[in-house]
Parts: sequence; C-alpha cells; structure tokens
Amino acid sequence: MSARPASRIRITATLPCRTLREGKWWIAQCDLLDIASQGTARHVAERNLRQAILLFLEGCLRSGSADRVLAQSGFTALWLDGRHYWVAAEGGQAGQGRRSLRFTGYVTAAFPRPSAAPERLVRVPSIPPWMIRADAHGQAHSR
Repeated sequence: MSARPASRIRITATLPCRTLREGKWWIAQCDLLDIASQGTARHVAERNLRQAILLFLEGCLRSGSADRVLAQSGFTALWLDGRHYWVAAEGGQAGQGRRSLRFTGYVTAAFPRPSAAPERLVRVPSIPPWMIRADAHGQAHSR
C-alpha cells in the first residue's frame, strides 16, 4: 500500500482560549483540545498555544486519525466544497478569562479524504462557535 502524497494544508481555526497568570508566566489553554502552553507575556503564551495546536493537528492529519481524535474532543467532521471541517457546538463560551483564539497556519500532511459518504449532511442545531477548517494549499509532494 503506497502512502498518500503530502501536501501543504492551510488550517483556519476558531477555538476557545483561556489565559491566566501564574507568577511571572502566562498560561494559555484550549480546554476543548486539552492543549496548553506558556509564555512570559499573554501574547507570547497565545502564540505558543497556536503553534502547539498546529503541531497537534499536523500529527493527527499525518497519522490519519484527525476525525477520530477530534470526535473524542466533541467535534463533528464535515466535508463541504472540497474542504474538511470539524465543528463543535460545545466547549465553553468566551468570557470569564476565555476568548476566541482565531488563527491560520500551515501544516504538511496527506490531505484528509472525505468519509465513505461525502454527500451526507450533518444537521447542526445552531451555528457552532468552534471550528477547524483544512484546505489544500500548494502542490502535493512526496516526502
């Protein structure tokens, strides 16, 4: 079985982020994905958290486990217009030290394939506040 070629994938995400200060350190956490990072300033901790989330997603995409792993965190996988989305309606709201962390970054991995039934529609009761989107960016290449 040959491996799928790796591509550059653009990740766009809106996720809940909580920041707090512990001594001289700022801690930034995404409780929905159970990922945290730190820095000497709030913006540094949030930048480090964005990088940690991108590395986590790259690992999930490379191993082919993104749908399964994100489902364990409450996300539903959708395939719409050639883009792979993961949406979650739960996971906390902004406020009480929480805010929305929005970012775009790039990872190199095999682009996720649609599920066996890509035409299936998933009914979401309201607009989900938390979203991760993956779309191909650039040429496919072998590693």
